[in-house]
Amino acid sequence: MAQMNLKVNGKGRSVNADQDIPLLYALRDQLGLNGPKFGCGKGQCGACTVLVNGQATRSCITPAASVQGKAVITLEGLGSTAKPGKLQQAFIDTQAVQCGYCINGMIMTATALLAKNKNPSDQQIQEAWPATFAAAAPINALWPRSNAPSRPEESTMSNFNRRQFLGAAGAGVLAVGFSLSTTAQAANVLAPTKSVANDVLDSWLTIDKNNRITLYVGKVDLGTGTKTALSQIAADELDVGFGRIDMVMGDTGT
Repeated sequence: MAQMNLKVNGKGRSVNADQDIPLLYALRDQLGLNGPKFGCGKGQCGACTVLVNGQATRSCITPAASVQGKAVITLEGLGSTAKPGKLQQAFIDTQAVQCGYCINGMIMTATALLAKNKNPSDQQIQEAWPATFAAAAPINALWPRSNAPSRPEESTMSNFNRRQFLGAAGAGVLAVGFSLSTTAQAANVLAPTKSVANDVLDSWLTIDKNNRITLYVGKVDLGTGTKTALSQIAADELDVGFGRIDMVMGDTGT
């Protein structure tokens, strides 16, 4: 066992652990900082990213001993639940989160980039954005939202989120088609606007005059919790109670 003196989020912290303990384990297990996540354990996925002297660093493969005397910033160091940092608030406001597991790496990577370049080019953004993040959240859709304050030329429609749209639609009968296919999303495919029967839209959501919401999806639940997960996602996205969601699986209603 060895004592390591770290500077984390502006404060001196002591860690008693094996000399070769990864920084990620020291932060999570010793200091209770759970912003960085364990993902691949090989420094590839980016979920464990922290800042070390301003550099985006994979904490799962970085020995804690190697960062002694350096400034370590975790997600918690950017802001709190009560007072999120500017970039954290931008992600919240624009609903730029999917499952949330990779979001630590996305925010820390973006923070490091913006600290060096307040208005990066598209090429610089692509170079800084790992392919693993792009798989979870396509950069062409995510970055203009999270970096909206620095990109005033973006259409104001980017500030009009899904909840506002559905709220503005009001009572009545509303049907919305969408795709759960990551292939279509990754290819940046635009769905036809006139034809209900097409090969892009694979799921439908309806809101009836009593404000009951029904999802029709082609997916099925084989004990993996898909039905519950999709219902929870819908309830969260539409900002309604879970009890208002009805799910029809294996049938897109078309």
